[in-house]
Amino acid sequence: MRLVFLGTPEAAVPTLDAVIDAGHEVILVVTRPDRRRGRGSELTPSPVKAAALRLGLTVTHRLADVADVDAERAVVVAYGAIIPRKFWKRPPC
Repeated sequence: MRLVFLGTPEAAVPTLDAVIDAGHEVILVVTRPDRRRGRGSELTPSPVKAAALRLGLTVTHRLADVADVDAERAVVVAYGAIIPRKFWKRPPC
């Protein structure tokens, strides 16, 4: 199944891995923008973004990019922001 995955924190990474391990095609990962963390205030990617890049997946920070891909379903795990109702239907979440 062609999926979009929306998630941000470490708690969402096992689900992303499980979706991949189950043989689904994740065509886009949507996560919150990089944040400044640590003493040097370096920009740090979210745990989901780091995992997606490790897996060679396409990552975006723009929820609107979901409309540009041909996904059958979207999986949402701790995305970290309210998802407007218009995004719930295409693809179904």
